[in-house]
Formats: sequence, structure tokens, C-alpha cells
Amino acid sequence: MSDDLETLKLQAQDYCSKIPTMIVGSGASSSFGLSGMGALADHLQREVNPCDDDKDTWVEICTLLQRGTDLESALLQKDLTADLRRQVVDATWNLLNPQDIKAFQQSLKEKGYFPLGKFLQHCLRTNENTLQVITTNYDRLIEYACEQENIHWFTGFGHGYRKFQVNEDVLRANKVAKKIVNIWKVHGSLDWYDIAGQVVSLSNSEIIQQDCTPYIVTPGKDKYQQTHDEPYRSIITAADVAMKSASSYLCVGFGFNDKHIQPKLIERCTINNTPIVILARTLTDATKKFLFESKPKNFIAIELNEISRGSSIYSSKRATPSEPLVVSDDLWSLNGFLSIII
Repeated sequence: MSDDLETLKLQAQDYCSKIPTMIVGSGASSSFGLSGMGALADHLQREVNPCDDDKDTWVEICTLLQRGTDLESALLQKDLTADLRRQVVDATWNLLNPQDIKAFQQSLKEKGYFPLGKFLQHCLRTNENTLQVITTNYDRLIEYACEQENIHWFTGFGHGYRKFQVNEDVLRANKVAKKIVNIWKVHGSLDWYDIAGQVVSLSNSEIIQQDCTPYIVTPGKDKYQQTHDEPYRSIITAADVAMKSASSYLCVGFGFNDKHIQPKLIERCTINNTPIVILARTLTDATKKFLFESKPKNFIAIELNEISRGSSIYSSKRATPSEPLVVSDDLWSLNGFLSIII
């Protein structure tokens, strides 16, 4: 077994030495107190107060949720009016924003609070000047992780308290930073707003300011339609470029359930044989379908082993990739994984 583990460690080190493009999903935020889809579904049922015209629609959605339908599937069943959609957006923001700020405040007290920052700093010690991180999350934990390590980051907006959309080259032209982490937030961010028809980023607001509409894409029928407009269109285009140019991928807490990301990811890993590392508390059914049915040739995937409380490691290098090597160490969390690559 020790020989097997050493082989897998070398595989992980090799893939990560290629300076991977990172894909960060909601699972990466849960350990920092950010609510997942289940908690969000409960919150929406408590907080959304539809007008008379929307009550029947909302009752039907809540009934589906109470019967065990997941939030995205439930919202896909109905067309939401503009008013009901806005209530869902505001309620989502009001749940996640205080949790996000609490994580930021904790990071001020605790050095090395974000393992992601440690990994990004490790990558930037190489000759690489630009790192690419793609995320479906609204929270700002990636930005906080960069700042804790004194790393410059870019999400498509300039600097200041009221930030406007700019090109990444603006930071380099002004010699603000030689090394940058690009963070492509394909579903929006807690600090993006529509103000009088203009896309603006405002730093850590504790409330939604009057006449401001949060720019976050919530689950539902119009999820992908919304992303045809700015700022999403530019962000998704940049994310596509990052995906296509990647030498390897590192997925953290990503469930392979997002049409903006996984089709390109799967294509690159199965056709181009681009190496991929996947870390998750629990590998989703969609992830396992990708690994064991699409059969990428270069992968390593690690999840928590619920019985041993260690890790189950799946690898393309094993004789039977779908049969994991079970070890007692925590290698499925990013912090644990870093112990074998840094």
C-alpha cells in the first residue's frame, strides 16, 4: 500500500507542478461557514414573501423543496417573474454576505487561515506571472486568500471603493502588479451591483444599498440566459480562454454540475488528456460519471472516506481506477493535500 501511495503522491506532484488552472466550487467555501444549497433552500422558504400574483408559483416551488427536490431542480420547474427573481437574489445575498464578512474578519485574526492562499503563493514562486482561478461561488474567499498572502488579484474590475469594469492589462500598464491571480466569477459576486444600468463593484457592504441590484446568478430557468449579458459575458469568455490554455486543472469542491464549466473541462481532459486533480468532501455522481464513464487518462480524485475518516484516492494510474486506495491521512481537503505537494 505504501508503494501505491507514493506513486499517487508523485502523480499529484507532477500534475500540480504544471501550474494548474483552478476550478473552485461551493464545497470549498463550506468549511469557512458559507451556506450550501440545502441551507439556502431553507432560507429562501423562510424569507421570500411573494406578491399575490406570485404566490401560487412560490408555493409550488416550496412544495418541491419540502419533498426533497434540490433547489436548482425546483427553480427549473417554474418561470420566475422579475419581482420574484429579485426577492430570491436579495434573500440569497442577505444569507451569504454576513457569512462572507465573518470569514474575512476571522482571517484578520488567524495567519494562514486560507490554504488556497498558501497554494497560490507556492505557484507564484515559479516563473509563472499569472494564475487562473475559475469559480461558481459568489463569496470573496479567494480574494481574501490572495490578500492574506499579499497577492494581487483581478476579477474584471479596477481598484478603489467604487470599481468599474476594466481590462486586466490596466493593472500591468500602471505597474500595479507583476504577478496576478485572475479570478473569473462566472455567476457573479457579492460585491457586484447594477446601479442605474452600470455594472459597479462596491467593497464589503453590510446591506444592499438603495437602488442597487446585486449581480449574482441564482439557480433557475434563466440562469444561463442572464449570463449572456455583462459582466458575465466578458467573465465567461475570459474563463473559456483560461480553460483552453490550461496545462492541468485542480478542482476544489466543484461538483461537475455547471454547464458553464464542465463541458469544456471534460473535453480537455478526455480529448486532450489534460491532467486533472479533484478534491472534494464527497465526489458527486456527476464527478464519478466523468471519471469512470468518460474515462480521462490523467486524473487523481480524492474524497473523504466516511468509514475511516481518512481519504479515498481514485487514480488513472490504478489497475482499476474506480476502486480507491484508502488511507488514514486527510488528503481530500486542500489543506491536507498541500502536505504532499508543497
